[in-house]
Amino acid sequence: ARTDPRAYRLLVLQSHYRAPLEVGPVTIERAERSLGKLDELARRAPQGGAAPDSAVIEEFRAHMDDDLGTPAATALLFDLVGRANAALDGGDLTAGGSLVAAVSEIAGAFGLELGAGNERIDDETARLMAERDAARASRDYARSDAIRDELAANGWTVKDTPEGTTVHRRRSGSAA
Repeated sequence: ARTDPRAYRLLVLQSHYRAPLEVGPVTIERAERSLGKLDELARRAPQGGAAPDSAVIEEFRAHMDDDLGTPAATALLFDLVGRANAALDGGDLTAGGSLVAAVSEIAGAFGLELGAGNERIDDETARLMAERDAARASRDYARSDAIRDELAANGWTVKDTPEGTTVHRRRSGSAA
């Protein structure tokens, strides 16, 4: 499977520019999993014009001003992802939106487009998703599970939401 180019960028950002950089299957896979967290937040985040948390942006700038401290800045980025997910899980859309906006701004500064790992859903996959939603609505769970397994065999991770079935491509090395 092809590696998301953002994974290499993230791997470089997580290392200090004066430190040796180890690039290999394990480090790339770790970076891809981290990107998955960013993309998942982008998928579930409320769409709106929330302003980024200014204190967080100042903290990011302080890390960058401290000898281009990208490792500390990326650690802050993923701390924010966890805090944003916790706020959204708790139903606090105001705090969650502000944190998501900060994540988006920081990721943008790093050249990491949120959700860029999302692939186009082909017609067959869309048909299977609709068929799975219909099977779930009619409580035909055996058929629903069979369709989920078929989607997984085609490389999709399936997630059930109140709006229906959603899918996204599994990253290389990820389990279903």
